[in-house]
Amino acid sequence: MYYSMPQLELLRVLRIVGCLERRQAYTLLQLCYGISPLVSGRLIRQLQYGGKLRISRDGRQIISPYGRSEPHLSCAIDIALSFAGPENAPKILPCRKDFLLCVSFAAKGLHLWIIHVPEGCEQEKSTLLDHAQETAPEQSVYVMLLDNAAQAAHITAASPCLLAYPDANGRTQLVEKEVDSHGFQ
Repeated sequence: MYYSMPQLELLRVLRIVGCLERRQAYTLLQLCYGISPLVSGRLIRQLQYGGKLRISRDGRQIISPYGRSEPHLSCAIDIALSFAGPENAPKILPCRKDFLLCVSFAAKGLHLWIIHVPEGCEQEKSTLLDHAQETAPEQSVYVMLLDNAAQAAHITAASPCLLAYPDANGRTQLVEKEVDSHGFQ
């Protein structure tokens, strides 16, 4: 069976991330190809009937046949999509094993790296982030995805980054972690 470029792109992304929220897939296809949600739904159904992807029982997630749902991945993809725009479509890339997501924005020449920081691992992930920034491509932005706002006080990364955490209403807050010229908070 022949698949369209949007379908092939969706399958490529699913191979990398394992699953997407349906709304995220619609947004991604709209940003990359200008496709409406109605057409996106049809493209996804064709792939589902062809056995190339699965739909979760509640219908909210699109899952690669071998993929599984990663709890923090949905939030990471939402963060990446918040950086996107009509002229700046995101390209999800394979990433280093310690990172949750890597996204390239070709129009801005920007790479976005998202790392999940479980509670109690702030020191370890801060060190990992500092090391990663030493070898990062130009124009890289790092986001540390925290489980709660209290973790921000324990982040010791000397490199500038963004911190993302849920607020009291469950919405993700994205704030800049500032460092002085000596690398201290």
